[in-house]
Parts: sequence; structure tokens; C-alpha cells
Amino acid sequence: MQITEANKALAEALALEIELPESAYIRAAERYEDLGDWFSRDLSSIREFSPHVHSQGSFRLGTAIRPLGQTEEYDLDLTCRLDRGVSPSTHTQAELKGLIRAELESYRKARNIADDIEEKNRCLRLSYRDSLAFHMDIVPSIPASLPRISQNLILLESKQVHRSLASSISNNVLFITDQRESNFDQISDEWPVSNPEGFAIWFESRIQLGMKSIEWPGLRAGVEPLPLYKKRSPLQQVIQILKRHRDYWFRTAPHLKPVSIIITTLAARAYRGEADVLSALKSIVFGMESHINHESPRVPNPVNPLEDFTDKWITREGAELRLEVSFRLWIEQLKNDMRFIFSSPNLATISERLDQKMSVSLSPTSMKSLGSVFAASALIEAPAVAAPYVIEGSPAKPWQAN
Repeated sequence: MQITEANKALAEALALEIELPESAYIRAAERYEDLGDWFSRDLSSIREFSPHVHSQGSFRLGTAIRPLGQTEEYDLDLTCRLDRGVSPSTHTQAELKGLIRAELESYRKARNIADDIEEKNRCLRLSYRDSLAFHMDIVPSIPASLPRISQNLILLESKQVHRSLASSISNNVLFITDQRESNFDQISDEWPVSNPEGFAIWFESRIQLGMKSIEWPGLRAGVEPLPLYKKRSPLQQVIQILKRHRDYWFRTAPHLKPVSIIITTLAARAYRGEADVLSALKSIVFGMESHINHESPRVPNPVNPLEDFTDKWITREGAELRLEVSFRLWIEQLKNDMRFIFSSPNLATISERLDQKMSVSLSPTSMKSLGSVFAASALIEAPAVAAPYVIEGSPAKPWQAN
């Protein structure tokens, strides 16, 4: 990968092309805030429990991307946290989920949403079918107990996480519901835990390696803001590029593609504070595998080091599908495609490669702007052209029986 001004401009243009359109963020914010207002209204059946709605996942982290196809849904991951009146000693996981489901059903009917609520293991899914195909996954939760918070703090500090960061992370540990748990419908002190806001805090600390400051919008009553999608960092943009390449590479075998949390964690660990997208892309693409441990946990959750994000790799199904092998093959293809794209001096060839490998078409405006930059760059230096290297076949073929 050649670090030239032309290639830096190309990396910026690529990130822009796969950025989620502002209209999707606006629509998500409208629905997100409307749900939070509904849960907190005077007649809400859960108002007494002080509900708070949080965004999580790619919207919270600012790493959401455009779907590959026009028919694919946008998704918004949320947590609904009840801050008082519900604890493991007063309610079961099933009862907490039922409380939020009942109010969500009232919301569905009031907003004339046709699709029924879909029960997932950990969340409740509500789908919209209007001008923009969209669904919200709402995870019921309550604040974790003080002993569980303290346990998390001690664990993080044992991993050399700075105390102030470890404290901020641990204060956001949640108890959540999971219908796969044997005690799902029983009073029990043992609840599953999650910490999406703690992960966001850790992720922001990684972003700040390359940014002097980050400004976040103020809070509304009962509702926390979506991430600042208009203020992009190199780390966020690189993750978007990686996710787009992954989505296209695994388009014929989506059940094999690595989950976003693995890519996000490895990329954030490999990021070294580079100030531009291309330099960050080079460090991350060629450095992220070094952050996979040889023993379990292979990719530990940075805010709960006992949790392994790659736990499915060693399940019976994961072993049969060879999920780790699919991840490694994708990384190799990613490296080769990035080498070629960011070593070629020919913009037409680059454009063709982006379409073939990521289903990305540079806009006429970008092509015109890049054409000028590449022409100027050619007068200064002539980067070597990398020979195309392609891993033959779809990602599913290496696992077919002989």
C-alpha cells in the first residue's frame, strides 16, 4: 500500500461512499427518541421503573454502513434500562422482558406498525415497513449489582486498564435477559451481563488516540444521543471499509461472515492513532490478526475480559463451518485487495476493482476530484502496480466436502 496524497484522497472518498446516508440517521433518531418518549410518558406501564433508552452497536459507535442491496433493512440496536423497582431478587428475567414487551406492544399499536414483535434470545425486534425498511432490536436490562460492578472493575485493573477508564466502563455494567438461560423464568442472582455503553467508552478511548477531543450531543430526558455520525475519525472510517468488504465477500454465504464486534475490537486494538484513513487502514489491515490470542479467550471483550467474542469458533457448529478459517481467508483477501487498490496509479482500474470487490461505485464528483489528485501525484512519483491476486471461488467453497 502506497501512502501518497492521491491514495489518501482515495481512502477518504471510499469511506464517504459507504457512509450511511444522513436521512437514515435522521429517521433512526426520530424513531429512537419517539420510543424513549413513549416509555417515559405519563400513562406508560413502565414509567414507575424509570426507563432509559440507549443506542448501542454501530449507531452508537458511528460505524454503520449502507446495506449492500436496496431491499436490506437498516438496523438500530437499543437497550431499554429500568433504573429502579426491578432487581434479580424481585423479578425474573422473563418478567423484565414481559414488562418491556407489553409497553412495546402498546407502542406498536399506537404507531400502526403492522409487523408483530419478534422475540429473540436477548432482545425484542420491532420492524418498520414504511419508506425505509428498518428494525429496532431492544435489549431489556437493569443496572448490575454493586458486587458485579466491583468484580468487573477489579478484573479490568488486573488487565492494566487505567483506573479512571476501568471505573467508567464498570459503572455501566448491566444485567440483561436471555431466554436460553436455565433460570430465565426463576428468581436468581445469576443474570447474564452486558456492557454496550462501557464498550462505547472504551472505543472512544481508542478513537482519542488520533483526536484531540470528541464532542457528544447533550442528553434529552430519558434518552441518550445517537453517536456523532457527522464527526468521523480514521478508526471509524476504517471499520466501515472493513465491514463493507466483508459484506460483499460473504454475500453468498452470510452465515460464515465474522460478526462486526470481532472486526471492531481487533481494529480498535490495532489502531495506533494514525491521523488519516489510509495510514490507519494499513496499520489495521496488516495488524489486526496479531491481536487474536492463541488460547481462549481468543478475542476477549475489552470491557469484560472473561468473555470471548469468538466463542462460536469452538462450538460444534462453528467447527463444522470452520468459522475461524473463513475469517482468516477473508483477511488474506482483504490484504490483497487493499494492496492492489492502493498501489495502482490508474483510477479507472481502481474504480473497477472497487466495484468488483466491494460493490462500490465512486460518484462522478469523487472521480473528477480524484482524477486531478492522481494526475498531480503522477508528476511527482510513480507508485508500483501490485499484481492482482484473487482467492478463487466464493467463501463457501473451501468448506465443501471433496
